[in-house]
Amino acid sequence: MSVLRLARRAMGTEFEIVLLGPDQDDLRAAGEAALEEIARVEDLLSAFLDTSEIGHLNARAGRGVTAISPELRSLLERCAWLHDQTGGAFDVALGAITETETWNEVTEAWARSHRALPSHARWCMTSEGVAVTRDAALDLGGVGKGYALDRAGGVLRDAGIEQAFLHGGRSTVLAIGAPPGESGWPVASPDGPIGLRDMALSVSETGRHFEEGVRRLLVGGVFQAQPTGREARVMCRHATDADALSTALVVGAADVVTRCVKRLGGTASGPRVVPAVSRREVLRGVAAAAAAFATLGSLGVASADEDPPAKKKASKPLRVGVVGTGVHGRLLLGLLTRMSAFRVQAICDSDTTALAAALKIAGRKVETYKDAAYMLEEESFDAVVIATPTHLHGAGLRAAIAAGLHVYVEAPLCRDAKEARALVAAAKKSDRVIHVGHQRRASKLYPHAVEHIGSGAIGKALMVRASWNRKLSWRRPGATRANEKRVNWRLYRATSGGLLSEYGTHVFDLANWMFGAPPTSAMGLGGVVRWKDGRDVDDMVHALLRYPEGRQLSFQASLVNSYGDERELLVGDAASILCLGQRKGLLFKEADTVAAGWEQYARSELLGGRRGIILDPEATKYVSHEKVELVGAEASKADFAASLAAFAHAVRTGGQPVCSVQDGANAVRAAHAAEAAIQQAKVITLDGG
Repeated sequence: MSVLRLARRAMGTEFEIVLLGPDQDDLRAAGEAALEEIARVEDLLSAFLDTSEIGHLNARAGRGVTAISPELRSLLERCAWLHDQTGGAFDVALGAITETETWNEVTEAWARSHRALPSHARWCMTSEGVAVTRDAALDLGGVGKGYALDRAGGVLRDAGIEQAFLHGGRSTVLAIGAPPGESGWPVASPDGPIGLRDMALSVSETGRHFEEGVRRLLVGGVFQAQPTGREARVMCRHATDADALSTALVVGAADVVTRCVKRLGGTASGPRVVPAVSRREVLRGVAAAAAAFATLGSLGVASADEDPPAKKKASKPLRVGVVGTGVHGRLLLGLLTRMSAFRVQAICDSDTTALAAALKIAGRKVETYKDAAYMLEEESFDAVVIATPTHLHGAGLRAAIAAGLHVYVEAPLCRDAKEARALVAAAKKSDRVIHVGHQRRASKLYPHAVEHIGSGAIGKALMVRASWNRKLSWRRPGATRANEKRVNWRLYRATSGGLLSEYGTHVFDLANWMFGAPPTSAMGLGGVVRWKDGRDVDDMVHALLRYPEGRQLSFQASLVNSYGDERELLVGDAASILCLGQRKGLLFKEADTVAAGWEQYARSELLGGRRGIILDPEATKYVSHEKVELVGAEASKADFAASLAAFAHAVRTGGQPVCSVQDGANAVRAAHAAEAAIQQAKVITLDGG
């Protein structure tokens, strides 16, 4: 019996999964997919991301009904039911209706069809979507961790995992099956240990969290909760319900909540307390504090709705078909459904499971297809978004060009240099906009950095040093002997260029952009050093590319360790610019470099003993000393929305894409040369084609 522990930080806390099973590789593939699902739920529910569905709803507060995905509708319906059943103790709404604002004034046209909610409700649901009152907001923090655990548990069960224990911040836990020889996963309670099996348990915030680590579960110990004050615990079949009801138990009438728990077949315990400040008031304070720190604009985090309300264009949305509904395809699909520039008309994937998951995100009835060629024949589109595995990009792009459509194709453009040249030739014959999804080109941070470089802020640009590191197997769950290579296409050279292709091309494109030319030669090292599971794609690589005038790029990436994360250092002889995970830029000046006038107004930050000037893409004058930028990996996800918005803008205006097929081809050629250099252990020279 193998044991595997995986963890990921999300929703401001640490999620951890313990998996038991016969095969370590299967456990890891399932566990990584479950952690990806938790991250997806965070993107869906975060009230502090413009690109999340909740963020989009809150941005439209008081402006009418907003369409939502079937998944969010189902969750909000559950939240409304919990609100009713707990007498209002559980509430996802922040803010209050003003004296002059009533549902008749704000939503008279929709009130006739909205759900039966209490009269003080700050939001309502119609058949078309959700409306939030002016000066109010939705915050699913009281249920989000539980919902994420339920979704992650579903991924594990679908992957055939029968024994697992998950927790989110040690305040909510979910048990699947039980360890061998045990009646359940041992969790403490006031009456002694409980054997938790196929159940969830949550401790209220006043009880704080489970102090003992999961490690004790694996040595026969008990997962304990150590209360720091008032305490309430709820056990239910679903973590979503347990998370919500444990909170409701300490803010509402305990007898009302307890009856609700019993109806759900669970148990509740803890003193019957009603704090002087309600849960809603506490959440409102937290939301206000977080909003003060989340100055998204200073990071270039674009809203999913590309035009401000006052500048909306009358243009009809682009009718779009999405080809490829895997993890990344669903990320793009979620953004597309929330952008006024697009109307998703159809989705396509040969994998019926992925297609079903995408249909839940689409937010309304869309056509589904298993064959892209048939979809292009049957539907009338303005544009196609291609998010298939990399080796299928070329065929999809050629078909879309032949159909006379605008195309957004995810990066990398294709698998190898030969196909890249062919796609450049095909694109030249089309008058449509063809945009390659190197999202750094559309962000606000990177163009701002490149603009600084062009102005001479770092002197002569000489070098790029970049890294990307994660401890991941890259395996996908659900693979069988028959479909192994299709499901895990990234692990085999026939279909994938590995780290150099999937992540290196973004860095190579950045260097090409910065130096104004593609590389002239490549060398490198690599190998399979950790994941010896039959793959032939390297899990650790180091590539060195030479550019005209002796300039260089060094790219290191691995799937063996997470230290170093994701960063790029853009080096000149007068200064360097450090870009951290697509979310922050810092300018480090050399001691002999004269300071520019604007620098005296700029904010700065100490990093590694050096003080760096924060590059603010939004600032024309550095006069705001109080702004604090969002420092989190979530910020980088907004660059995908910015990239899609740039595509829509080019189509509407007839302009050029921010990243052309030629740009994408140059990045692919660099990656392919580095790959060949590693395989052949020699320097590869790139021609000018």
